[in-house]
Amino acid sequence: MVKRLSVRWQSLRNRLRRISAILLGWLSRGTKALSGRLSRLWSILKRLLARTWRWLAFAVGLAGVALAIYRLALWGYKFEDTGFAEYTPLNPETGRAKTLWDWMELFLVPSMLAFAALWFNWQQRRADRERETERTETERHIAEDSRRENRLQAYLGQMKELLLDYSLRDESIGNNDEVRRIARARTLTVLRGLDGERKGLLLRFLHESQLISEPDPVVNLEGVRLEGANLGWANLADADLAGANLRGGNLESANLGWANLEGANLRGGNLEAANLGWAKYSTTTTWPRGFTPPPEAIFMNDE
Repeated sequence: MVKRLSVRWQSLRNRLRRISAILLGWLSRGTKALSGRLSRLWSILKRLLARTWRWLAFAVGLAGVALAIYRLALWGYKFEDTGFAEYTPLNPETGRAKTLWDWMELFLVPSMLAFAALWFNWQQRRADRERETERTETERHIAEDSRRENRLQAYLGQMKELLLDYSLRDESIGNNDEVRRIARARTLTVLRGLDGERKGLLLRFLHESQLISEPDPVVNLEGVRLEGANLGWANLADADLAGANLRGGNLESANLGWANLEGANLRGGNLEAANLGWAKYSTTTTWPRGFTPPPEAIFMNDE
């Protein structure tokens, strides 16, 4: 009998513990949800207060002026010489004492009109400044974009000259090494002033011109800064990108088959659906966080 009661008591204790754990879990989740909602509400309130503090200051100042006029009028009724007194009917000969409303018409209404005019003028100046700032910023962006486009077009013209007039791809010419150094120097220089879209166009041009193809690239991209380059859907098969800095670049659906990625910096980039079949990489290759190279990619031992 005692043993049976002990077993039942133990079973009841276990059930109570499970119920307590469930209740505590619900309470904890409810507290976290409430805390999150209160935090979001407080953030919204702070943003609203940050936007409306000028309006609040204006309203408080206006209320302060009205209160001061009201208190001044009440204070003036205590003295006969001020013209304040209890209301008396209008007498053509003696006139009558001014009432509170008379003084409000004299001071408060003009003050409110003056404040309204000042506020409207301030708002107009503010809107003009914002429009001027926006116009200046737009013109600056247009001018900067135009400068980048001019840099890219000038670079393409210079590389075309090296390809056609100086046989940049021909290794048999004696001064080919010097021409290659000039091509690399021009590439490094122009990349400093380009945005991600034009960096992608430049890299496509180098690949289509067979200037960065394995195994002997004409333009060595080691250490070249190509951060943020937009290479989505680009065909970079067999490209030598060893040591290139492609941090934060967009390589979505890009074809990197047989490309050389040894020592390349791809951190923060987008490699979604990119083809890395038989692409070469090493321990010095930096991949985006959580990215694992596919099995068909070739690992090159640094040794």
